[in-house]
Amino acid sequence: EVLFTWSELEPREGEYQWAELDRFLEQWNAKGKKVIPQIVLYSKKGQNPTNIHATPQWVFNAGADKITILDPVTNKWLVWPVPWDPVFLQKYRNFIQGFAQRYDGHPAIEAVDIGLGLFATTRLVLKEPAEATPKLIAKGYDPATKQPWIDTIRTVQGFYREQFKTTSLRMVITYFTHCKLVSEEFCKSITGDNEDDSVPQVSMLAKEAASQGIIVHYHDLTGTDVFLNRPWLQLYQDIHAQYPAARTSFGTDDPVVKDGVPVKKYGNIGDIVRYAFGGNIPYKGNYPESHISYLSLYADDMARSTPGSSTYDSKFADAMQYAIDRLKKPSLSKTLFLSSQTYTGNLGGLAGADAKCQALADAAELGGIGTPTKRTFKAWLSDSVTNARDRLTHATVPYQLVNGITVANNWDDLIDGQLSSPITHDELGNQIASPTLKKQVWTGTRHDGLKDLTHIESEYYCSDWSNDLSGPSGSSLFQGIFGYAGATQTTAVNVASAWSAASFTGCNQPMYLYCMEQ
Repeated sequence: EVLFTWSELEPREGEYQWAELDRFLEQWNAKGKKVIPQIVLYSKKGQNPTNIHATPQWVFNAGADKITILDPVTNKWLVWPVPWDPVFLQKYRNFIQGFAQRYDGHPAIEAVDIGLGLFATTRLVLKEPAEATPKLIAKGYDPATKQPWIDTIRTVQGFYREQFKTTSLRMVITYFTHCKLVSEEFCKSITGDNEDDSVPQVSMLAKEAASQGIIVHYHDLTGTDVFLNRPWLQLYQDIHAQYPAARTSFGTDDPVVKDGVPVKKYGNIGDIVRYAFGGNIPYKGNYPESHISYLSLYADDMARSTPGSSTYDSKFADAMQYAIDRLKKPSLSKTLFLSSQTYTGNLGGLAGADAKCQALADAAELGGIGTPTKRTFKAWLSDSVTNARDRLTHATVPYQLVNGITVANNWDDLIDGQLSSPITHDELGNQIASPTLKKQVWTGTRHDGLKDLTHIESEYYCSDWSNDLSGPSGSSLFQGIFGYAGATQTTAVNVASAWSAASFTGCNQPMYLYCMEQ
């Protein structure tokens, strides 16, 4: 995760400064790692380390409403935007458009945070600075209804969704405010916490986000009873029960050990990691399973798990291994991708095509780094003897692209003649095809998983996928059945809309494969 302020990236309206973010992405991409950029509009102290306000001054000059707060630590006046102000929202929408034009689909970006509140979260205000709360209330915030903050979160989420068509999005959830904004009595009624009563509203927004394919992240993970007493494990279990393909994650908001000293609020690293997954927690009891897809920890803590590091600690290594093992458990969805490479009809038979899919999945680490039992991938492919449906797993969970988009809710939905979304992305998450730029894919298969019953000779399957010759025009010899990646329907509508069985062509043509997790 990397944090940038809006001021840094657009110091003057319409003039973008991407160089530093580009450099960061290039560095991590060279190491085979991906990044989650966060755009910050205001922070606890209102300023970033470069001593400029997180929201550019030109936004306020254009008429956006603001509040000013005297920071008791620095004795400086801080400027925060009023996030529901229409001028602010329009300027921010324009920035998101420019941001997406440059980075949507960037190979080094895993996801983009939907930046809005404090630290790019759903947090509107903390207990300090104390004068921020009454000033935001004076600008229209209602502590009882939590409006217009709820609608503002939805609005900004919509801005990101309309611009980022390829790259995944992430929403960082937390409480909106602090308990004293409810009442002193409410503060006294809760234990080990200083948060408000916004859990129902945060949960509602989280479920809405999950339903739209947005990753839901909570960033105040600890290994203490405070975390276990909070509602997030149950929320995640509820999300996955309702949306099996949803992606959720937890993370700490600071290193567990800072400057060589353990941070008291976190507890120990072993508990932190175990609590993230929920379930049966030793000496604590049974808690809801979180089913998280990601676990976010600071680089300092990761270094402590690396043998040879000057800060190596076996307890951290054990915790990291536990996390890796848990994250490798069977997911609540099956991955489906379009091969990044093309092949002639000489695939080496069905086994050769499956091997190609598996090699691509392994190279992309879809089974996890060093996992002892790799996730198995096979090609959506029939030959003159074997139907695809007879050799592939009939999943009861959603089929999902690498970027989290659901193609079908289960096997029956996959073969019903209409995909929910087209198969457009490769094993690395790069977009290869689209509804307006379709790509040809070897399939030998109708949409229902059966071979073409009117063309049973092996010549219609490139001699059962063993040659790359092309027969004479009008001849069935050495042809293969193909579909269109980017399509979602069957030939019942028109050939160009057929995702699996559109037509025949010569076996010498280079085409893609559909690869499916088993």
